[in-house]
Amino acid sequence: MTNVDSVERMRRRYLNSPLVVDIDYIALLTEFHKQGLGLPPVLLRGTSFGQAIGNLTPVIRDDEPFAGSQTKHVRGAIPFTNYASSYVLRELDDGLQERY
Repeated sequence: MTNVDSVERMRRRYLNSPLVVDIDYIALLTEFHKQGLGLPPVLLRGTSFGQAIGNLTPVIRDDEPFAGSQTKHVRGAIPFTNYASSYVLRELDDGLQERY
């Protein structure tokens, strides 16, 4: 089997799989966010992100040359809702990043 065959097989598997929004990351982020109440907002977000991403189980599928995936679904998407930029811009305007 050649690399071309392997890539084509992965491509077909991906395109034939349903698109799924994987909420595991959001559930972990919410859990750790609740535990860190009382932390300054910048530290709360950073700590929650680190804990959530660090507790996802990487998936390594058979016959794939890649080192893994952050979602258990072949065609999964993780909604990184914490990347909204309005709070970042607000904090930069307020100078909050210099306090921590």
